[in-house]
Amino acid sequence: MPIIIRYVYSNPYHCVEEMADKVKRTGVLEVCVDFNNPSLLTPSNNLFFRAIHNSHHLLLNAPFDWEGDIKAVRHFCSLTKNRIFHRILFSEIILQAAASCVLGGHLPDEHKLVLSLPE
Repeated sequence: MPIIIRYVYSNPYHCVEEMADKVKRTGVLEVCVDFNNPSLLTPSNNLFFRAIHNSHHLLLNAPFDWEGDIKAVRHFCSLTKNRIFHRILFSEIILQAAASCVLGGHLPDEHKLVLSLPE
């Protein structure tokens, strides 16, 4: 079933269950535009990337936590064999989630892309 993407200020969901319920009722997936200062992508491409990432949380019923982000990244990476893309996803999602854990649930004001060493 196709869904409509709507960009909004502030985090629209507290958990994946809330997101799933709202998408089911409205057909709209809301994506937060806050802190959209990417170092690699353009701001509009970064928002599109966020929409894809959120749709994977929805598809996999993956919670908004460390394990849920790992589950979403693994699924996302399964769709491509591009190693650079895998490294970018690792930085943009896994390392960002790790920073949030270390900072007590907050993200740093400035976002940095960190490419891991190739396998």
